[in-house]
Amino acid sequence: MGAIVIENLKSLRENAKCTQIEVAVKLGITQGAISQWESGLCNPDYKYLPELARLYNCTLENLINAIQLNKSKGVRDGGTPD
Repeated sequence: MGAIVIENLKSLRENAKCTQIEVAVKLGITQGAISQWESGLCNPDYKYLPELARLYNCTLENLINAIQLNKSKGVRDGGTPD
């Protein structure tokens, strides 16, 4: 799994001084989904990227590059748990 990408998602969130729960509430999803993204179990759905970029104060390009790297490592899309 893309350890750099996973750490990137987590560090972006931490740098923004947000908890997983705070991000989940703002996106209208579960904390488990955020945890799955950060642990590399799945990628966030593209519809969440603009808000993630805003929350994490980074560019969409940074987030998309992270997701593309995860995809090359075999991480599945659709980042919300069933």
